[in-house]
Amino acid sequence: MQRGKRRVRVLLSLLLLSQCKFVELDELCRQGKTQSCVRLAQKYATGEGMTQNLAHAAQLFLKACQGGEPVACHALGEMQQRGSGIPKDARLAAQSFEKACNDQYSLSCNNLGWLYEHGDGVDRNFEKAVRLYAKACDAGDLLGCGNLGLQLEQGEGVRQDLTRAAELYAHVCYDPKEQFGSDLKAKYQACTNLAKALALGRGRPKAPEKAVALLEPLCEVGVLAACSDLGAANLQGLGTAVDVAKGVALYTRACDGSVLQGCHGLAMVLLKGVGGAQDAERAQGLAQKACDGSFAAGCTLLGLIYDEGRGVPTDLVKATALYEKACTGGDAGGCVNLALMLEDGKGVPKDLPRAVALLEHACSLQLPGACYNLALDYKEGKGVKKNLVKAGELYGLACDGGVADACTNLGLLVEDGGVNSEEVIRALDLFERGCAGGNGLGCQHAKRSIEDNVKRASAACKAGKGTACFVIGSRHQKGDGLAKDLKKAAEFYDKACKRGELKGCSALADLQPGGR
Repeated sequence: MQRGKRRVRVLLSLLLLSQCKFVELDELCRQGKTQSCVRLAQKYATGEGMTQNLAHAAQLFLKACQGGEPVACHALGEMQQRGSGIPKDARLAAQSFEKACNDQYSLSCNNLGWLYEHGDGVDRNFEKAVRLYAKACDAGDLLGCGNLGLQLEQGEGVRQDLTRAAELYAHVCYDPKEQFGSDLKAKYQACTNLAKALALGRGRPKAPEKAVALLEPLCEVGVLAACSDLGAANLQGLGTAVDVAKGVALYTRACDGSVLQGCHGLAMVLLKGVGGAQDAERAQGLAQKACDGSFAAGCTLLGLIYDEGRGVPTDLVKATALYEKACTGGDAGGCVNLALMLEDGKGVPKDLPRAVALLEHACSLQLPGACYNLALDYKEGKGVKKNLVKAGELYGLACDGGVADACTNLGLLVEDGGVNSEEVIRALDLFERGCAGGNGLGCQHAKRSIEDNVKRASAACKAGKGTACFVIGSRHQKGDGLAKDLKKAAEFYDKACKRGELKGCSALADLQPGGR
């Protein structure tokens, strides 16, 4: 019994000490000691040693903020932004964050940047958001660096710079400090974004294996966005062996954890019937879930389901509205599909100028399919003044992005001299790329044009074109269209090199004994 009473006395003593500390902080705060107000507000906010009182915490943070404590302004801004214990008011939150940011509190600069990026409580201003993210990043805030990377990747408020974006992702992802809270979240997000850059070759050399190596440990510790990306890698065999079952399981795990990207991926799998029977009804439900959660690509997929009548009655008006929602939400695919509806007057009145504008926007976001469709419009003068040079440039972007039809179409333009008559020797290479990508017309033209290509290249080489000499050399080296003859290949590579074609110099060096 004595031990029991003794324990109670100790607990009571600790409680009295806590109350004394509270009284001391309260008195110091009343005297205008703003740091004490901050500490007291933090206790009321967390319920540490007292009954939680968010409204009173906000009052104390306001007093400390007015007294020049940036950490208090930031805390007050977060409560105003969330409506935590006080009415939600993004406008007041912006004012609190701005005050703290002006006092060099980097977290507030990041949060204020987010408000400007999304137009929450302030007029939307991407340029200002970029400046604020940069200020936060320069002060060492990882969230700011990650958000700046996203702005650079998307080209919002700043010229698109994929290389710099990837550098920022790497900076945050590989930061050596052991950090927790929001910084750890920023680190995870940056690692996921870096993995995407490596998988797609955006700002970094394409290295899907490295992407998978980044994603696997993130997924293991519960970063479900990484699980979703890893699911895509397993389904497509990017950086790892194709494993449909594992990919579906990873998508399902992500979706069950409310990662809408995972729901979208799983809906795609079910709609196509990858690795099993199709389930259009379940796919529609998952796409609806993603779209309702403001995952723009989910709205694009849902629009496609209604556009094509996949498991639901065809509804072009509803499909168009969904494409509009997706495009407004930032999904380039939604913009392309909306543009096609506008071009054909399906589900919406025909509007060719707007269709072209949407394709321009989606192409600027490096969506190859958008560039291809835009090239068709420029080639045909559909909704825009006919311009074969512009069409050729756009076909080139689409071809480099993997659109086989674009490679073949560009080959035809080049062959006809529609782009630049001095580059007609490129046609065969483009036809072959189109053929390799599954375009049958490209295969037909590749077969037909080998002899013509060699003739044109021979004539151009005699006329002093180094690129043409390089082509003849490569044909001799491969025995493709010309007899295989390494000696002649070297002669033509030498001519190409002397006429300023650097590829000829490299090829010639490779033919020398021992190579380079």
